[in-house]
Amino acid sequence: MPHLGCFGSIREVLELSNALVDAGHDVTVHTPDGEPCRWLPYNGQVATCEQVPQTDYDLMLMVSEWRRGDYDLLLASPSRMRGVVMMGFTPGCELAELLHDWSHTPSGGTKVLAAALQNPDLVVFADGAWQLDWLAQNVGTMQAKIGIALGGVNSRMFRPSTEGNGDVAIGASGDSRGRKGSDTVREAAAIICNKHPRLILRNYWGTPTQESLVTFLQETTIFLDGHRRGGWCNPVLEAMACGCAVVCTEIGATEFVIDGVNGRRVPMDDAETMADVVLWYLGDEGRIRRIAIKARETAESLDYRQVAPRLVKYVEGNSEHSTIAIG
Repeated sequence: MPHLGCFGSIREVLELSNALVDAGHDVTVHTPDGEPCRWLPYNGQVATCEQVPQTDYDLMLMVSEWRRGDYDLLLASPSRMRGVVMMGFTPGCELAELLHDWSHTPSGGTKVLAAALQNPDLVVFADGAWQLDWLAQNVGTMQAKIGIALGGVNSRMFRPSTEGNGDVAIGASGDSRGRKGSDTVREAAAIICNKHPRLILRNYWGTPTQESLVTFLQETTIFLDGHRRGGWCNPVLEAMACGCAVVCTEIGATEFVIDGVNGRRVPMDDAETMADVVLWYLGDEGRIRRIAIKARETAESLDYRQVAPRLVKYVEGNSEHSTIAIG
């Protein structure tokens, strides 16, 4: 991995690693400096990226930003199974063409990704199954094997408050990166607050600790998310785990948000529809409670303790070894 900074994709890897360690397997995270994670409990081992070529695992995964140096390290690993992990991309005809005819792909991250997809010795994993489906359907010349999806949530950390919520509160991540769609959320909030002046939009971006993030979500009634690009969409599932009624785009959350059952999905970049759905929620508090209960049930079914055994089963089914070590 490129670092162990405070990001949702990093949490995905560490939470899955913790579930594997709890089940008795060995996990090591390799980063350039080999420093331990300081913002989230992690029970596995750490090492530097320089040690990758000297360490033999049952499975070596590259979770990177598609840098050539990381990819070369993966290829140098003597591990029995080697894989790349997709942590989000923008599907579309342009990307499909670049990956299909990779000899004309410009240099950079896309070229590294294309090279990985054409390597028959690699396995492609993802945090969301929709990414694997898209690759299988749109990259016809792909030589790498298709693995499984690894996305989940720590439903023991992210859980509803035992004290219950007071007044209705609207929240969002507030992530400033354009692909997160926070501008759409702000536009929707302006429409909502015009009709309900007492409501304000609260954001958690920049929250210093995981405890404060959980508290924020526990104090949120309706959670808005405007993703334009993503894979698993951690913010939405974590909000659902905390008992929020969510409104989100189709990106990423399609795997676990069933529209009208455990949340609501809206078109990308459509602030008016997002606002209309929030007003639909506000029209019936019982509706909010019913959807929030279903949201929590969904999150519990996707806990990393359920995901880890699937990865172990996949590795064991493709390896001669029964004791799993993952790097």
